[in-house]
Amino acid sequence: MKHALSLVLPDGSAAMNDPWLFHYSEQSDLKVLHPRSPLRHPNSELLVYAIDEWHSPLYLFPRECPRIGWWPIATTTEKDRQSLVNESTQSMKIAIDRSWMHRWLSGTIYEYTFDAIGFENTGDHGVHVNQRATQVRLARRIDDLRSESIRRHAKVEIVESLVRWSTQFYDFDNQRFTTTLHVSMIRMSNLDGWPGSPGRPTSRQSNP
Repeated sequence: MKHALSLVLPDGSAAMNDPWLFHYSEQSDLKVLHPRSPLRHPNSELLVYAIDEWHSPLYLFPRECPRIGWWPIATTTEKDRQSLVNESTQSMKIAIDRSWMHRWLSGTIYEYTFDAIGFENTGDHGVHVNQRATQVRLARRIDDLRSESIRRHAKVEIVESLVRWSTQFYDFDNQRFTTTLHVSMIRMSNLDGWPGSPGRPTSRQSNP
């Protein structure tokens, strides 16, 4: 079985009906994924987590790599959209800290493909969950994460300080985002000097 990249709207809305969902891991031998709670949130609901194709570039990194992804959504203002006007064909931009560059460029991850049947869309930008064990339909090793990101129309930028970079999107003093772009911050607490708190896990209750 093979899967191809889908044509989607700039905000990724067409990806919500993808027949396939994906899970990314540094483990090479997964056959069945069993519901579990996130390691940092052991008291959370036991779930199998998967992501749709459009949002999958967020996971083309070593698991613990801090990163920030941003893209326009339906409620993004014209002013904020203009900040992306020169980004060519890239649908999503992602920034990582320079201290993680070598680990990203030399990293290997495995993509596991699932049938979307049985998964529930949480409404949290591509995240789907399943309360039952899920059989892997296809496994694929990815060695060149940068090339794979380009193939999926995501532009990855290496920045000197991802902590400083994050302040263009988030006001830590007032605890609020300062952009109408969607911003996903992942594993940021792994960075020295990160002033925020660890993120919350996605749950079935995330659906608005």
